[in-house]
Amino acid sequence: MYPCTVTDNPADIGVPQPHSAALLDALARLTGDTLSAQLTGVLEGCRESLVELAGSTPLLTEQRLYLDALGELSRHQDRVRSDFRLGVQASFDRMGAMAAKTPAAQRISADSLQLVAHEHIEQHVLAASVSARARATTQLARTHLQERLRQLCPMPIQDNDIPLDPRILTNTFLGACAPLGHELRVLRPLCSQFEAGLLAHLQDLYEAANQLLIDAGVLPDLSARSLGNPRTRAGESSPTPGNASDASATGGAGSSAAIALREISERLAGLRGSGAPAAPIDPGGRSTASMAVASSEGLIKLVADLQGQSTWLGSSGMELPDIRQALTSISAQLGDVRLSTPDQDTISLITLFFDTVNADRNLPLEIQSLISRLQLPILRLALQERSFFADAAHPARQLIDLMARTGLGWDAEKTDSQDTLLAELRAVAEEVLASDSNTETYRKACERVQEYAARTELRARKVERRTAERAEADARTNAAREAVYGALRARMDGTDLPAPVVDFLLQDWQRVMQLFYLRKGSDSPEWSSSVDVVDELIDSVRSPTGDRQQTSEMARQSLYATLTAGLGQTQSHTADAEARVDLIRDLHRSLLETGHAGPALVAGIRISPPPGIPPREAPRSDPLAGGQPIGEVLMFESLQKADAIAVGTWFEYVDPRSGSSRRCKLSSRIEESRTLIFSNRSGATVWEKSRKLFAYELQISFLLPIQDSPLVDRTLDTIAETLRQTTP
Repeated sequence: MYPCTVTDNPADIGVPQPHSAALLDALARLTGDTLSAQLTGVLEGCRESLVELAGSTPLLTEQRLYLDALGELSRHQDRVRSDFRLGVQASFDRMGAMAAKTPAAQRISADSLQLVAHEHIEQHVLAASVSARARATTQLARTHLQERLRQLCPMPIQDNDIPLDPRILTNTFLGACAPLGHELRVLRPLCSQFEAGLLAHLQDLYEAANQLLIDAGVLPDLSARSLGNPRTRAGESSPTPGNASDASATGGAGSSAAIALREISERLAGLRGSGAPAAPIDPGGRSTASMAVASSEGLIKLVADLQGQSTWLGSSGMELPDIRQALTSISAQLGDVRLSTPDQDTISLITLFFDTVNADRNLPLEIQSLISRLQLPILRLALQERSFFADAAHPARQLIDLMARTGLGWDAEKTDSQDTLLAELRAVAEEVLASDSNTETYRKACERVQEYAARTELRARKVERRTAERAEADARTNAAREAVYGALRARMDGTDLPAPVVDFLLQDWQRVMQLFYLRKGSDSPEWSSSVDVVDELIDSVRSPTGDRQQTSEMARQSLYATLTAGLGQTQSHTADAEARVDLIRDLHRSLLETGHAGPALVAGIRISPPPGIPPREAPRSDPLAGGQPIGEVLMFESLQKADAIAVGTWFEYVDPRSGSSRRCKLSSRIEESRTLIFSNRSGATVWEKSRKLFAYELQISFLLPIQDSPLVDRTLDTIAETLRQTTP
């Protein structure tokens, strides 16, 4: 995409270019001017999102939360914009200051490795999730900019170190929004607006920044310089984590994850062979050919020391280090030694693994942050036990999968104060962090999570079952009322009938018809007979006098008996049923008596719909609330897709206007009413949707299915696919 020059002198690589400080200042001005203009639109979108969230929530506490954040944003808008620009400038200033230091001065000691409070960890994971899409779409341009900055500044620059990295910009934005508080319910919609209004346009800024450096003559050899580690020497291709032989030994060679693991190993080996930096520990451009190889035991001890010095749940007020910062500290302590190939590949895979987990939209941010706290223990374990990657039954892998599955339905937008999920998973993470990362620790942690998950799922299933049974009963009752209403309307609407007959049919006989429909079904003889009785009764009072005279007394007595038997099913006493039928007998006698005045007629009868079970409110997200007919927009393929989705599938509902989201599970289908019931992780009903509305929301991506496959397998597949796309 960008022109590059080729240097024949390796000593030229990493040498600072003339006027590097002036170029960094020019880049900072270009970045500040561009992003400040975009941030104005972002903040306007943030205000609109907070207003909509405040108006849509039924809870007064949440409404007050959003309104308070809106007020703070209005008061501090200029400060947010100013702090964001100052933060961007500070990133460039730090790069310039670090470039002026010696490599030894840049190293980080293990004592400095501390972590922030829980809410800051969640903000870090939120920033990683929001920036993941922008990092993927701008990878090539961002890599070129990174290499030009490496040429400009004689210092090791990792992939996420450049001031224009989406994650750094997102963290800078979150820091500027500090006056609004640390509530994720507020920060999520703000970050959604930041992603749409600023991160989505980073490609143009990268192109402008690259062009500025090209015009200044910063033209590194990207084909060689972008791959910092030397080629692997012959004879150094020792087994990589989870290679084919390991997978076969554990019985997982035929699985999708084992295949992905083999491919990852092969591509990491290919990266070593091409000179690519397979491990995040970067020697800073120094030649490693003459370095001694660090022992695995020494590396494991350094990781264990870091894990012991920081609980990864520590004090606030410090910048959150991720695994790369831990590796930088380890690199500083190792000194002038290099890692063995297996250790390099293990570190590379662990780093890729947690990067991918933090970008997995299927996981709630709170669960991502908890799993991310296990970075050092998992790294330590993987260095100790190479089978961690290949063995699908390894307790550590099972723990990660269990934490992800148990927290799949966590919904921070509607958190129940009595829900102990996060507290339980946090306690499990703390136990692992405080341990020596052995297999027994992970096995006990798995048992604890399994026991908790079993209890909560059992309670949720009971609630779901009661809800489904009640919904099915309601649906059948509604169907019966609709059927009775249809039968009576077809026979009575627009007619003139005696008042006693109208009253009898609508007050007494409709209950009999509904009972037969519910007990016997619409295809039963009992239901058909109850409908025929309506015809017989109406004919008996509407036929001319002569015809009524000719109607046999036997036929009338048979009708009376049928009416009495039917009412006996719904009346508590036989005498009550006979009393109601006596009204029809009296009516017939009066109609048959010569010269007797006919009964009063109800003219032009109109049957009103029955007072059925009130329909439940549609969700506020109903895309058809404006009255647009589903049939005009719904595709048949979407209906087929909706019908094929299994009960138990989790979904995330995303409101494109506010950026808020909710999680719910398809807990049951009510075939009688073609209705689908969605519940939360406690089993409580969240929504009831018609089949067509459900299909339509799938079609327009208001509802997004959530993958519930094992997290480790899914992550390995994603890593393999990423390497497949980025390596030859």
